[in-house]
Amino acid sequence: MRWKGWWIGILFGMVLGVALPAAAQQGPRDRSITVLQPKPVLRSATLEWRPRLMSTVANPLVRQTGVGGSLALNLGERWYIAGHAEGYDFFTVFSGTTERYAEAIDTTATIPEVVELRWLSALEVGWVPFFGKFALFNRAIAYFDFYLAGSVGVQSATRSLSPVLGLAGGGNLYLTRWLGLNVEFRDRFSLEELSGGTSVYQTMSVALGVSFLMPLGRRTSAADDARGGR
Repeated sequence: MRWKGWWIGILFGMVLGVALPAAAQQGPRDRSITVLQPKPVLRSATLEWRPRLMSTVANPLVRQTGVGGSLALNLGERWYIAGHAEGYDFFTVFSGTTERYAEAIDTTATIPEVVELRWLSALEVGWVPFFGKFALFNRAIAYFDFYLAGSVGVQSATRSLSPVLGLAGGGNLYLTRWLGLNVEFRDRFSLEELSGGTSVYQTMSVALGVSFLMPLGRRTSAADDARGGR
């Protein structure tokens, strides 16, 4: 029975001789490294100008194309206040009533009431709920954000001036630290004088434009950018 004890000792030593070096090699590889990257685009303390080309949607009787934009003061990375304006008297060739409008007249023998916008001016407050970045064509890092906004203002339509409340949602895709692409959806509610009296009129539009970030203060170094983006 004594020889069995020797063989058990030899086998135990061989197992330890294989297991210990393997564990020593795997230990460092299993350690994770945490890397904190600075936020690539800083919005805080900047002016942001967003010129846009827009078109009204969801109204089968009238379609309008206009120009406009927003000038925003970014109070932080998530909040901003902005002045917003739109004009619809620049592209009259691409604006006006549609074929459905003429069909409605032929079918009902009546003229439908429509509201055609001329211009709009509003003050809005916006919030950026989330942002991030991704690899663009596996060559560059692009930064994006999405925002929600509410506005109050005045608009000039077919008949007269009227108060207007608006809701907006959009996003920016920043190609550099100061230049990005902007897309936006906007929904507005105004009080309009129609033949049946004063009514709430809804106008929806989509817009495509660019975004320019203009810092209000001078950034001294990349380290300052990293500290401000945490």
